[in-house]
Amino acid sequence: MNLEIIKQQVEVYINRLQQMNGRFERANQAKSILKVLQKNFFVEGSINIIETGASQDWDDGMMGLLFARISQLTGGKMWMVDIDETIIGKAKSIFEKEGITCVEFIVDDSVNFLKNFNDQVHLIHLDSWDLDLMNPFPSALHGWREFESIKDKISQDTIVIVDDNFLDGTWVDWNHMIGGELVSTERVTITYPCVGKGSHVWWWVQQPENGWKLLSENIAGQNIKVICKKN
Repeated sequence: MNLEIIKQQVEVYINRLQQMNGRFERANQAKSILKVLQKNFFVEGSINIIETGASQDWDDGMMGLLFARISQLTGGKMWMVDIDETIIGKAKSIFEKEGITCVEFIVDDSVNFLKNFNDQVHLIHLDSWDLDLMNPFPSALHGWREFESIKDKISQDTIVIVDDNFLDGTWVDWNHMIGGELVSTERVTITYPCVGKGSHVWWWVQQPENGWKLLSENIAGQNIKVICKKN
């Protein structure tokens, strides 16, 4: 039943993304998440979800809305945390207009929130600290610190998703913005195995001794989400 709800909501999300002229690559990511969940997600009943980095802009994809609908339709709860009170305010306004009532909005550093989180959770979407391909290391480190804060507390049923990653051989036309205005575009070719918010997580979960496994496919040429769970 849950997988059918997830499938339906992925379709709804992709249609809405197109209507709102949202970030087109999020549609492919949503399909990838569905593919992984169909093979690896077996939770029945309520689905509880965490998102770090609040969804508040269709230009960036609003994928948190997909997760919120899944949580709400299964009778679950969602926690959405962001360090920026203004972003939380925007997210809250959008989600209220969408009829979402299952989300608790939290202003906090995501690492601190995850360290103190002790409730049951089934999906975790790590999407804070915007990736800058000109300097990807702060984002990658923050993504690892988030993962490290929660990895030992979750069950084998919990799936972790980390946003915005590019694999070796991918090229990206990276926009340089100043004050919200585009000033130039530079083509960046990825020559490391994985660059992004989940680059450290991507490497770590593929080491057999750590007891985790990578569920997402290693597909060069696009922005991917790193998806993993415990063995």
